[in-house]
Amino acid sequence: MKSLAFIKTHKIDNSIVDEYLKIKKSNVDVIVVLDNKDKKISNTSENIVTLQFGGISFTTLLIDFETFMKYNLPGYYHNEPILLNYNTFMWYNCDYPLYIVQQFFPDYDYYWQIEYDVYYNGESYSDFFEQYETNTADLLVCRLGYANEDWWAIEKTNWIWGDSIKKGCCILPVCRLSSRCCQYLYNRRLEHGKIYKNYENDLNSGWAYCEIFVATEVLNNKEFTAGAITNQYITDSPILNLFKDRIFLKPDNKLYHPVK
Repeated sequence: MKSLAFIKTHKIDNSIVDEYLKIKKSNVDVIVVLDNKDKKISNTSENIVTLQFGGISFTTLLIDFETFMKYNLPGYYHNEPILLNYNTFMWYNCDYPLYIVQQFFPDYDYYWQIEYDVYYNGESYSDFFEQYETNTADLLVCRLGYANEDWWAIEKTNWIWGDSIKKGCCILPVCRLSSRCCQYLYNRRLEHGKIYKNYENDLNSGWAYCEIFVATEVLNNKEFTAGAITNQYITDSPILNLFKDRIFLKPDNKLYHPVK
């Protein structure tokens, strides 16, 4: 199975390059996906470029709001019909970069998305990726299950799934999609976007948050299988400070999130 991993980030610094190099030591191809909304990289009209930082070169896919619009991904978040806050839009639709990466790099069986504030406490991601090398699940996420009815993300989603569909939930700081599942979810986002045009002024209807959308669509489709990433440690709060907590002194080959 051929896999592509990408680090999704809005900045390039030592921590991004360190994670990039740890992934590169494994048998998984890796790129960086850079949010270029502020035109940090302004000397090119290309989406795929080679950047350098600290003497390290890496393939980078530049994305911004125009990229999402080019591929017809709806520009909604919450129940806002227009783009008022780009950062909120990106957080609310953190599944979007997966679909864009597949468009530019279509020849892979699986796609790993790793957020910029994830830290793998080991010299290389090899052990991590090897654990899932023969796992054929279409969706792998850090946590997966069915949502409690009081979860805020369920509110205002009846226009999509109604009352009869059981809502799923997951968290996506690290996740993997199969190629066919990625294409399916992309198509579903496009379908939802067309339908939502009829509801965008309805205060009782809202655009689906990524972590309910991905889980609900996959868990309620018998064509797909899903599972949880097991060798992980996901902190709910507070943010882990690597320089203060110094967990790197005792490598345990686990994922940590969020870190700074």
